[in-house]
Amino acid sequence: MRRLLDRGNHVISLDNYFTGTRENLSRFPHPLSTRPCPADHENQRPGRTEHPGLANQCGAKVLQASASEVYGDPEISPQSEEYLGRVNPIGPRVCYDAGKRCAETLFFDYYRQYGLRIKVARIFNTYGPRMQPEDGRVVSTFITQALAGRPITIFGEGLQTRSFCFVDELVDGLILLMDSGDEVTGPINLGRPVFRGAGDSHWASGERAAEAQIPGGRAGGRAEVLASSGPRGSPPRRPFRRDFSFAQLQ
Repeated sequence: MRRLLDRGNHVISLDNYFTGTRENLSRFPHPLSTRPCPADHENQRPGRTEHPGLANQCGAKVLQASASEVYGDPEISPQSEEYLGRVNPIGPRVCYDAGKRCAETLFFDYYRQYGLRIKVARIFNTYGPRMQPEDGRVVSTFITQALAGRPITIFGEGLQTRSFCFVDELVDGLILLMDSGDEVTGPINLGRPVFRGAGDSHWASGERAAEAQIPGGRAGGRAEVLASSGPRGSPPRRPFRRDFSFAQLQ
């Protein structure tokens, strides 16, 4: 929001605080209150489909914040935007996987039928200030566990890879996408083209806990690692990589 205000844009923010707090908006003038999609698929709530219809009525350009979950448990790596994915239609994660796929379908239906100006971004792991400590994301989970002196949880053998993108870089990508011509609709993968294994990332978290000198944080920069099978319905943990070449070309 700050980046848009600095650009001179008029911003109306709608937030139900499901994954955020009122304090995050309190520093902005006249905060009202977008419904983010929780990272924890077991805490999903029914979404809404009014956004493309409202944008069509207003003649507005609209952004769909999609995610890498549209690819499901992919059979190829890296995954480019042309890959159609592999999703279990009756699994416990389908509320999140299929929800994002359904939203993309709806947006492109409006694009084809009404000429709605759409932008579809598939956002990958993003981190930055004011994240919820218990939101289930990799970075916040590792750091929270390390600061509390708890074992750091690694799913499977820790071979799965992630692209960790700082929020400022993601905002740069979203603004560039929204400023692009109407012929650029997406979907487009947005993330940082550097991949780290979950088994590597926990060491950095342990070191940050020691450097922070927070009471209860584990000293020495090395945290105990606890292997876990992962959340219910999680796909097999394999070292997947995403293809960001299309975004780099735009």
